[in-house]
Order: sequence, then C-alpha cells, then structure tokens
Amino acid sequence: MAQPTTASDASPALSTDQAGIVAAGHHAGAEPASAHAQLAALTVGYVVREWDTSTLDESMRDGYFGYYVQFRDGAPTLAFPVGQSPVERLAAARILIDYAERPQQPAAPASDSEAQA
Repeated sequence: MAQPTTASDASPALSTDQAGIVAAGHHAGAEPASAHAQLAALTVGYVVREWDTSTLDESMRDGYFGYYVQFRDGAPTLAFPVGQSPVERLAAARILIDYAERPQQPAAPASDSEAQA
C-alpha cells in the first residue's frame, strides 16, 4: 500500500456521517500505529490505491472517504484520498469491504402498477 504523501495524519473537518465512521474505528480498538497493520491484513486480495481528490468539486472532496470498484480484468480495488488518517482509512475499508462482500439480494419483481407504467 502506498503511504500518504503528507507528513501529517490530520484530517479535514468531518461530516456527521464521517465522524461516525471514525468513531467506529476508534471503538474497534484502532490506534494510528496499529491501523496500518490492521489495514494491511484486512485488504489482502485487494488493490489499495490513493487518489488525489483536489480536482473534485469541494462538496464532493469533503465527503469522500473511499470507494470500492471491481474491474472486469483485475482485482477488487479500494481507493482512498491522499493524506487520510490511518484510523479513518481503516474504518472506511471495513465498511467498503463489508458492503462488497455482502451477498447481493435479487431485485424485487416490479409490482403490477409499476409494470403497467
């Protein structure tokens, strides 16, 4: 995993949802020093990349904590913003991997009224 290019682990102000994600990481016993090791163990089999989000609109940049994508010809990929704190990154990875590995539910059949529309 590439290390952040900034020397600081300081994160920008977090939204309420992001603060909950970070709190979940703290409650799970993640400390910045051990978050790197936990993240490495958690992401075995995933490509982990950092993404410079400075080109995004500010409203998107401030809300971005990571994303998961499965390319047709490659390993599943997790992308995180450059400079994200290790604890926040670990919490985001847990959420993204949990969602990605959750069994997919089949789409519900359309109701009669929806099918006629």
